[in-house]
Amino acid sequence: MATGEDDSPGRKRQRNGTRIRLKSLMDVREEMARVYRDMRTEKIQVPAGNGLVQALMCLAKTTELTQGEGLIERLDELEARRVSTSDSGANPPTN
Repeated sequence: MATGEDDSPGRKRQRNGTRIRLKSLMDVREEMARVYRDMRTEKIQVPAGNGLVQALMCLAKTTELTQGEGLIERLDELEARRVSTSDSGANPPTN
């Protein structure tokens, strides 16, 4: 895509030809807002914009679930470390 255009109907890539950043929920939200503004100003057609927003909603949900899984794994690691430390007697519980 040397022309700097995206495959999406009526949607161009960023002016410098780089990919649109969609790694965080904030990135996805900002892109949804861009699509909305582009629909409002008729830079892209509403049906094409609706399709993009639906795809962005799927990305947002996937990102949210992935971040949640990462937090759960981290909590499990911390809990395992806390349990193993208390089992070894190094830090007896204070009650």
